[in-house]
Amino acid sequence: MRNQIVRSLGIGAMVFFWTPLLHAGMPSVSLTEYGQHRVSTYSFFIVGFLISAWIIKTVWNSLQADFVKLPRLTYKSSLLITTIWGLLFVLVLTMISGARELMTPQAWERSGALYKIKEPTVEQITPEQEQSTREARRLKLERLQGQLWIYALQHGGQFPSTIEESGLAEEYWTVPEQFQIRYLYRPDLQADISSAFVPLVIEPDIVGTTRYVLFTDGSIAPLSSEQISALLPTLEAEANDE
Repeated sequence: MRNQIVRSLGIGAMVFFWTPLLHAGMPSVSLTEYGQHRVSTYSFFIVGFLISAWIIKTVWNSLQADFVKLPRLTYKSSLLITTIWGLLFVLVLTMISGARELMTPQAWERSGALYKIKEPTVEQITPEQEQSTREARRLKLERLQGQLWIYALQHGGQFPSTIEESGLAEEYWTVPEQFQIRYLYRPDLQADISSAFVPLVIEPDIVGTTRYVLFTDGSIAPLSSEQISALLPTLEAEANDE
């Protein structure tokens, strides 16, 4: 037995340290990028499978100290048990995917090895849905307006210098529906009902070409991206002149 181990180590060392000389122009065999990725994935799965079988064997045999009647589990049996449980999990996940497709037909699309919910196209969005989205966006901005004016009343008319300083939950600062992106906030401004067209909170351009803007006088108005872009440089120039 000892000689076999020594012989195996010797052969392994010879294979490891034996490096043939390569010359320019010699062909070399290598996998493509896709092949390397597949080999890496399979090798990770195989190692994880073998380690899982060893863990199951170790845990099972450790229970014999408390349950004497339990049969001793070999590594070969542990591999078989791991394979059966793996197939059962695949079956259950397949049934869940099938049930999901039956309950929500045509709502999922394939994305690589997984599935994701289909995004509605412009043609699929009805005028009623578009109107409902606009109303939800305005209502969300009105909720933020109420919280900012409460803050301003408690701080001498001054709005928070940062979003974090406001102490409001993150949900107040994000656009509703599928966007879930923060509003554009302009700090260091004061509540002033006499100063119109000074933007305080602006919707991000991801919502579309028309965006709602909350002004420092408390009004909310939809403006095009061009109007917003033209308005902001004017305000910055006036601030620099002052």
